[in-house]
Amino acid sequence: MPASHIVSRSVNLKLSPERLWKILIDVSKYPEWQPKVQKVTIQEKKETQTVFIEHSTRKRHTVIVHHERAPCRCLVRVLEERPSIDGQKKIPTFSGSWTFEITQETSDQVTLKITEQGVIKKPIVRATHMLLFGYHRRVDRFIHDLQALLAQQDDDFKEPEQQQQDSIEASSSNVISHNNNALVAEGGKKVVIEEEYQKSCDPSPKELSSSEEVKRSMIKEEEGLTDNTIVHATTAADSSSDQCSVETSDTIMTESKLVSGWDIVSAIVDEHPPKTSA
Repeated sequence: MPASHIVSRSVNLKLSPERLWKILIDVSKYPEWQPKVQKVTIQEKKETQTVFIEHSTRKRHTVIVHHERAPCRCLVRVLEERPSIDGQKKIPTFSGSWTFEITQETSDQVTLKITEQGVIKKPIVRATHMLLFGYHRRVDRFIHDLQALLAQQDDDFKEPEQQQQDSIEASSSNVISHNNNALVAEGGKKVVIEEEYQKSCDPSPKELSSSEEVKRSMIKEEEGLTDNTIVHATTAADSSSDQCSVETSDTIMTESKLVSGWDIVSAIVDEHPPKTSA
């Protein structure tokens, strides 16, 4: 059972290389998205190198040195993990290095490959990792925490956009509802106006009856007709074969003509009585 090992893990992430690089080198924020990291103490910071200590929740501290070999492409961390009990330093549980390789696939997608070259000096710890946990346990945990961070950032970024979209949709809905209400109100007003106009143009049957009575009275006064004569003439006009439909006013005019003609004949007969034999 060798003391050293090499394992690699790769994962596709939807973000830019610059954004991923910023997350990896911003070690002061590691405790915010790695549950196993209690705090980080920065010992030294240079242009391309950062020395810091990770304090885990299991009372362990890991001395880590970050070497930025190629910005947004390659990062190497050299680490040595030691247990801390009452301030006394013990033999390192794990020592080795991690190499972060970033490959850009598209404008918003990258592949992150983490390669661990480690040495575990204690045989019992080597056996435990090989049989139970696997040598890639630390790398898998780091990737899992990184994915959870990205998902949370995406949700926080989308929430304002979703709120803005909901606000726009609500405003559009209010405008449409207001326009529909206005159209309904205008349509109702138009219907009322049309009904009033129709009512003014089309008198009721009662009004028609009153109008006809007035017309009949005026005609009777002008022509000196009686109600019986008008009724008789109306019956004669309705029975005529060449007249299918006659309006009330037309019937009255026809009655007047027929009756006036009859009066003229009677006057002629009365003027020239028939001769009688001696």
